[in-house]
Amino acid sequence: MRFQLDSAGWIPEEVKEAIRRAEKNKINKEGWLVVTSTRHRLQSDAPSNPTVCSANMEDALAKLQDIITAAVDAVTVKEADPETVARVKKNIKAGNERRLDGKKKEGKKKAERRRRDFD
Repeated sequence: MRFQLDSAGWIPEEVKEAIRRAEKNKINKEGWLVVTSTRHRLQSDAPSNPTVCSANMEDALAKLQDIITAAVDAVTVKEADPETVARVKKNIKAGNERRLDGKKKEGKKKAERRRRDFD
């Protein structure tokens, strides 16, 4: 199945760019997004039965929908949860305090080495 990405006016430009970045190996030189499916083992050259190709076509359409959904999710700005922000700030502060405590211990150890009175 081929999908002309540039002529799809219903897709915002930033979503198109996200699709181009994510699926750069599936877009040919003419700008067509090529989605294939060989999941179902059916004969593709049976014109008498219209349901023969439909299983793979439905699978390809599902793949295209997943590609578009993933691009929209990648572009959508996610709001930070206040609880998560507070937890991250708390972890950063605790890590900084651990780092400074380690520096103080090392400094104290080196200061002990410089002491001259061994009484």
